[in-house]
Amino acid sequence: MARVELSPLIKSMSGTISKKKLADGTTVSYVVTKKGRLYVHTTRPRTTPLQPRELAHRSKFGMVCSAFALLQRTKSVQPDPSARKQAYAVLGDIYDLMVKNRKTITPEALAKRYWTFVQ
Repeated sequence: MARVELSPLIKSMSGTISKKKLADGTTVSYVVTKKGRLYVHTTRPRTTPLQPRELAHRSKFGMVCSAFALLQRTKSVQPDPSARKQAYAVLGDIYDLMVKNRKTITPEALAKRYWTFVQ
């Protein structure tokens, strides 16, 4: 941790000032706080493979997010947090039913079934 002395022309600064990706996949970020503290934040890549349950959860989340974005663009679904939370829950249930019935899952299919369900 270091203290940064700013030029008299600059009142304050904060945020990431530099981000580097090293050859081994590690990301090093230099972050400055509003009070002038400089931190180095290092992020290392995952070394263990993801579990099948985590992969399935990520796939479901990606499909639900894409379907909701499609609904916002085409059907003018409201983006407020309560409507989004409710829509994500319904889309997640539809996704689970499609997996259970071994249907082909795409964001378009999810959005179509959601819209017919809501109507």
